[in-house]
Amino acid sequence: RVAAARKKVTKDATAANKRAAKAASRASAKSSAKLKALRGRASTARDRANDLAETAKHQVNHAVAKEKVLAKKVELAAKAELDKVAHLAQSAENWMKARTAADTKKLAALEKKLAKRLRAAQRKTEARVRAAEKKAEARIRAITKKLEARARKALGKSTAKAKPKTKPKAKAKAKAKAKTKAKKK
Repeated sequence: RVAAARKKVTKDATAANKRAAKAASRASAKSSAKLKALRGRASTARDRANDLAETAKHQVNHAVAKEKVLAKKVELAAKAELDKVAHLAQSAENWMKARTAADTKKLAALEKKLAKRLRAAQRKTEARVRAAEKKAEARIRAITKKLEARARKALGKSTAKAKPKTKPKAKAKAKAKAKTKAKKK
């Protein structure tokens, strides 16, 4: 009986052990599955976090690069503007020099032209004066001749003086002098 009781106890114990082992195995499998699922979720979350961090890093780097490009563009635009201003100033200076030279040339030409006109006007005036003097002298001579003729007529004798032959030569010399003076001016 003892042996049978032992056998029964052993059998019961073995059955209990088997049940316990089975329950433990199920619990272990369950917890292992839960653990595996948790590890999978954690891995997925870690991957997502890494992807987000990588994306954020790329975006930050892109923004920094954009800022650098914009800063360089601004710097180059400022340099270009300064160069443009310097070039415009140089062009303006050169233009002013050229303009001053051209104006000086034009003024000199105008002064020369005006001086030429003035000389021509003076010559014309002198010629008119000489012509008027000659005309007046001719009129005076004509009037004198008329008066002498009237006086002769009235007196009945000749009052005319004999003209010296040297006088026409003097007139020719005076004309030649006037021509040379006009040429010199």
